[in-house]
Amino acid sequence: MKHLKSGIITLLLLTSVVLITSQKENEGILFKLSLSYDNLKPSEVVSSFSQKLIEKGILETADLENPSIVYDKLESVYAELQPSDFGIDQVIDKSPLTNLLKTQNILELSFKEQTELALFTYYQLVSEAYLNFTFHLDEKRLVRFNDQDLPINSFESIIFDEIEKRSKHNVSVKNARMIISADEYTDFEFVTFVTGKFREMGIRQVVYKRKGSN
Repeated sequence: MKHLKSGIITLLLLTSVVLITSQKENEGILFKLSLSYDNLKPSEVVSSFSQKLIEKGILETADLENPSIVYDKLESVYAELQPSDFGIDQVIDKSPLTNLLKTQNILELSFKEQTELALFTYYQLVSEAYLNFTFHLDEKRLVRFNDQDLPINSFESIIFDEIEKRSKHNVSVKNARMIISADEYTDFEFVTFVTGKFREMGIRQVVYKRKGSN
């Protein structure tokens, strides 16, 4: 009888631990994010992303104990990272994260949750690399893309084709980002002409950066 009571008590204690653990998981910051994503599990991608960052020497295991270090290290490198290197196959919608940050005081979170949030934030930012199409305008009024000069008379069709190639990564005309650089002596009228072409195509995000500017 004593053994039976002892077994029941042990079972109840184990059940309580499982329930408490489950409750904590269902109240965490990543759980809140998961409610806004249909086909993405933030906890899983954060775990995979952090492991790959460690494998590539970008982070150290000890860094995960300090969210400030995670933010600082990833801020300095994320723009150079390729999503395919981290198993990211499409652009991650930013709006759930933005909406959460509007209502959540980050400093009220535990260090663990702050780190998780930092990792997910940069996971999303790295995914946006799929949106970037980079062009260079030189002083001879040539447009270079993928190391080739684009013929102006077929400019639109080439860009539309390039965007279509990335549609599997959740890229479209609505979210594609055209990044334009130009030589110091490139005619500004030509820059205006090219940016105007993009806008006529319905592309909303056009970033212009003259060579040598910050």
